[in-house]
Amino acid sequence: MKRRDALKNIGFSLGTMVLTPSLVSLLQSCTASISWTPRFFSPAQAGLLEKTIDLILPKTELPGGKALHIPQFLDGYVSAVMNTTEQDFLRKSLAAFEKITLQASRKENIEALDLDDIDRQLFSLLKADSPSKAAWERELQDYDADKDAPVSETALAYAFISQCRDRAATAYRMSEYIGEQVLAYDPIPGMQKGCVDLQTTTGGKAWSL
Repeated sequence: MKRRDALKNIGFSLGTMVLTPSLVSLLQSCTASISWTPRFFSPAQAGLLEKTIDLILPKTELPGGKALHIPQFLDGYVSAVMNTTEQDFLRKSLAAFEKITLQASRKENIEALDLDDIDRQLFSLLKADSPSKAAWERELQDYDADKDAPVSETALAYAFISQCRDRAATAYRMSEYIGEQVLAYDPIPGMQKGCVDLQTTTGGKAWSL
């Protein structure tokens, strides 16, 4: 399936991010910036995030997530929107993802990880069988209810990469380029027509606004 078609089915609910004027403003500021000094992630982690987003949202006939500054947006989102508890969990889940990726690649630091190393880990987590995913999700639910509950590094890594994927997809969809150039966009809408065929009205595209 081409990215242009897949974007029609991406919802704003992914990753529990709600579209607000402040989030749109944050994304616009990230898109306009030339240089990037991470606010939450370390420089090494920011590099890992960029490589990961490059794999999740690669350049095709459309710009990739890196070109639309999605890593910068996610860094700003974590710093400005997430509370302390959420940030602490993100640090823990990111550390787990770093550890298991380094172990699998037999490398000593995350700066040495290349796209192939990260891609193999993404595949093992996001393309895992249903029983494995269900087991990880149970671990995470138990941990969410009781922070003393045991939780494996694999489950934590799965939580990190799932959130990264979902929030990146949401940010990608609400970027200015995708909203205006790919999705159905009408800054001055006319009359409302209910129960109409989306294929007829927008060519099957979801509305960006």
